[in-house]
Amino acid sequence: MTEAPAPSYRPPTVDEVERLLSSRRPTPGVAPWARWVVIAGVGVVVLSLLLSMIDAGEAAALLPVAAVLIAAIGLRLRANRERAAHDAVNAAHELSALRRSREALAEAWRLWPSGAASPSRRRQLLAIMAQSLEEIGAWEQALRVLDELLETLPAPSPPELMLRLRRASVLVWTEQLTDVDDELRSARPRLGAERANLGWALYRQAELLRDAATGHADRVEALGAPLIEELRPLGVDAAVGYAAAAVCLARLADADQKRQDAPAPARPSAMLDPDRPAAERLWAMARDWWRRACDLAPEAPLVARVPQGDRWLPGLASREAAA
Repeated sequence: MTEAPAPSYRPPTVDEVERLLSSRRPTPGVAPWARWVVIAGVGVVVLSLLLSMIDAGEAAALLPVAAVLIAAIGLRLRANRERAAHDAVNAAHELSALRRSREALAEAWRLWPSGAASPSRRRQLLAIMAQSLEEIGAWEQALRVLDELLETLPAPSPPELMLRLRRASVLVWTEQLTDVDDELRSARPRLGAERANLGWALYRQAELLRDAATGHADRVEALGAPLIEELRPLGVDAAVGYAAAAVCLARLADADQKRQDAPAPARPSAMLDPDRPAAERLWAMARDWWRRACDLAPEAPLVARVPQGDRWLPGLASREAAA
């Protein structure tokens, strides 16, 4: 769910995100600490040989033991640092899971210089930043982080497909609608026939957000109850899809109302009760979806998360109150 930013809060700019992502890259090859262990081992062997050549006696015999102890201490310190870094990333992930998006973003940002050199932690930090930027509505920045995260995933793979569908939803907000269509078109053959899964839920939600933005929403009224099942894998985030469906139907209702006021015959619809005007029944359907959305999430973040939401969703509540 989108976190409505406070007036004093300024998310990082696209340039700031770009500079951060470019600042550290995963280190290929052997880790630096491993190289130092090898160098120290070679040094101990050479020194032992030298001491044995000059007949240093007990000192030469104790040197390998001392070297093992030093190596053990170094490895222990290294393990402690790894555990601390792992715990810090987990703490940032928990903040993100609790929808404390600004705190999660700030923590991931702070951990980036030390954590981004590790490929696994880099992926974790990118995922936290991407979700947090989406939550606060920083769409261009989120898109940049998602693109960076995609580069770390094997393709084709299920995680890569899920991320591309999330990317399609973000593209709606950057008004790159042709790219949205391209992403959805390329993803559909990979989703399979079974629709009760996360992939189809993300696909349907991206479609709904696109339709809410463009007003091409004639299909939405025919979705009905199956839409609830399709979005169920999203959990509480299904509220975004419900709210987008409400916007689509509100736009249809408004268009029908204007045609009726022209006057013109109401648009026929097999899904609607023929004893009631089309616009009235579309408004009722929009209110139903909006109620479902508000049962899962607060109203203000939903309005901020759906294209055209600020225009159509608050009006649904006032229409219902007046009904």
